[in-house]
Amino acid sequence: MQQTTKSWLATGLCLGVLSIATSGDALASDLPDCPIQFAARGDAEPFSTEPFDCHCTAEARNLRGGYAYGSGPYDGISNICMVALHAGATGKDGGDVHVIPGPGLESYTGTLANGVFSADWEWPSQFGAFDVVPYPGN
Repeated sequence: MQQTTKSWLATGLCLGVLSIATSGDALASDLPDCPIQFAARGDAEPFSTEPFDCHCTAEARNLRGGYAYGSGPYDGISNICMVALHAGATGKDGGDVHVIPGPGLESYTGTLANGVFSADWEWPSQFGAFDVVPYPGN
C-alpha cells in the first residue's frame, strides 16, 4: 500500500502525541515498578507489613481496571499507582512512591481527589490496607 503525504503526516502526528504523552514517565528511577495491586505482593512472597518504595508509571494506573477503594487508607486490592495519583503522591505522569502497609478496615469510603474518583468498599479487607506518600528521595 502506498503511503501518501497525508497518511505520513497523520502517522507523524500520532507518534508525536505518543512521545509527548510518555515523556513525563521517562524520568529515571532506580526503584522497581510498583506491583499493580498492594495485595499482589502476597502472591510473590509472604504478605509483608514492611513499607516499600516503588515506581509508578502512568500506564500502570489503567492495569486491572485501575480501581482505588477508600481515601486513605486504601483497601489492599486497590491499584497502587491509581491510589498514588488520588493521594497526591504522584502526578499524572507517575513517579516514585513510598507504600505504607497497615491493618485492614471493616469498610472504606471513596472520594474525589486530584481528578481521581475512589470507590466505597463496604466489606472487611482480606488483604490489609495501605497508604501512599511521595518517595522520600524526591
